[in-house]
Amino acid sequence: MRITLGTDQGTVILESRTNAGLLAWTFVSRAQQGRQIRCLIQGANNSILATGNHGVVYKTKDYHNWMASTEGLEGQSITSIGVHPLASHIMYAGTTPPNLYFSDTAGLRWRHLDSFNQLPEAEQWRYPLPPYRAKITGLLFHPHYSDIVLASIACGGLLGSLDCGISWMERPLGLEREINAINLHPALPNRIFAATATGIYRSDDIGSSWTLLDRGIPYSYARCSVISPEEPNFIMACVSQSRDSSIQQTMICSADGGDTWEICSNGLPDFTTQIITCLDAAGKDCFAIGTSKGNVYLTANRGKFWQHVHRDIAPVNAILLQNTSEGTL
Repeated sequence: MRITLGTDQGTVILESRTNAGLLAWTFVSRAQQGRQIRCLIQGANNSILATGNHGVVYKTKDYHNWMASTEGLEGQSITSIGVHPLASHIMYAGTTPPNLYFSDTAGLRWRHLDSFNQLPEAEQWRYPLPPYRAKITGLLFHPHYSDIVLASIACGGLLGSLDCGISWMERPLGLEREINAINLHPALPNRIFAATATGIYRSDDIGSSWTLLDRGIPYSYARCSVISPEEPNFIMACVSQSRDSSIQQTMICSADGGDTWEICSNGLPDFTTQIITCLDAAGKDCFAIGTSKGNVYLTANRGKFWQHVHRDIAPVNAILLQNTSEGTL
C-alpha cells in the first residue's frame, strides 16, 4: 500500500512493507519542501499529480523524480484538479478565488476558461471566513458522456457543463452552496454525492435534483467524503459539529448508498486539537485520513478499526491511497 500526502511542506510518500509478518510504514520520498500542496490526483499509468500554491503542477511516474509545469497557471492558488477518465491528457484545474483552467497537454500548458467566471452568480461566490475567497473544491467528469463536467465551489454551489467546459450552468435545486467535496462512481455514473456545510446530499440525475441524507448522521457539517473504488454503494465521510470544530467530529460510513449511516471511528483518537482534513480509498476496504496536525490513519476493514500510520509530518491537506503488490493490506 502506498500513501501520498500533500502537506504544508510539500509531498510525502509512504509505503507499507511486510517484515517477519509485521506491517511497517517507511518513507519513500519527500519533494517540494517549503511548498504547500493542496490537492493530489492519480494520473495515467499510476502517475501522481500534485498542485497547490504558486500555480505549479508537479508530476511523477517513479515517486522520486518530479516534473514541474507552470505555463498558463503562474501565480494561481490551485485547490482542485481533475483528469478526464477517457482521455488522460485532458485536465482541469480549479483555484481560489474560483477560476478554471484547461489543459490538453497532460498538464504541460494551461489556458483560462473565461466562461466559468461570466455567470451572473459568480458575484455571490464568497467564503464566510477570512480571507473570504471562495474556492473550487471538486472537479468531476462523467465516465460515459465525455462532454459533461461538474465543478463544486465553497461557497458557490455546483456548476455543470454539457460541452466540456465551454459553457456552464448552475445545478442548485435543493443543494447547499458550501460544497466541500463531490464524488461519483463509474458503475453508477448518474449518482453524485456532495459533502456540504449542512450535510451529505445525493443526486440520482447528474445533479438536477438533490436529497439530504441524514439518517444516522450525528453532525451536519460534512468535511470530506469518498466512495469505495470497488463498491459503489459504500461511502465514507468525516462530519463535525461546525466548520471550525475539532472536538465534535467523527468518521461515518454507509453501505447502502447513503440511505443509512453509522459511526466507524474505532481506533481513532479523540480529535480535540486537530481536524480531519482529507480522505481517500483504495481497493474494496481500505481508507486513509490525514489531519491538520500531520497525523495519518488507515483502516483495512471499512472503518471497523483504524491504525496510526504516521505522526507529526506537517499539516496534511490532501491524501492519495494506492494499492501496491507488496505489503497490501
